[in-house]
Amino acid sequence: MDGAGFYFVSLYSEDMAKPGPKGPSKYSQKYVKRAKRYIKECEDEQIQVVKQRNEEKGYEMFDNKLKVNLPTLEGLALYLKVHRDTINDWRTKYEEFSDVISELMQKQASMLLSKGLSGEYNSTIAKLILSKHGYRDKVDVKMGEFDSSDVNEYA
Repeated sequence: MDGAGFYFVSLYSEDMAKPGPKGPSKYSQKYVKRAKRYIKECEDEQIQVVKQRNEEKGYEMFDNKLKVNLPTLEGLALYLKVHRDTINDWRTKYEEFSDVISELMQKQASMLLSKGLSGEYNSTIAKLILSKHGYRDKVDVKMGEFDSSDVNEYA
């Protein structure tokens, strides 16, 4: 986008969820069930896409691609048709919903780790998202006295 954004303004009381695409949503067990279904449905799939087509010679060449379906909070909000802030509100207010969100995050991290290491996912993107799970690069830097024997001298 060119800097344009969407803003949601809530005119509802504190006990109501923020409006989503279809208006405000109050918490109920149906959201827990639908969230679990969303997590279960988030599986990658192999698809074939046309790489090259020559109608004159009558052939098509295909590439196998991985269609990534990583579970995310944004994806869950869209699936449930509620605002992302609603997901975060429910996560803090309802233990059962919080447990489902924990399951979503565990599945996300597991998929990122295994498929990032295997090369199925872009390693830079996997690393970026895994940083939200507490994973990080670590560089040990020791501070202390300078020892000239650690430096190679060139004449």
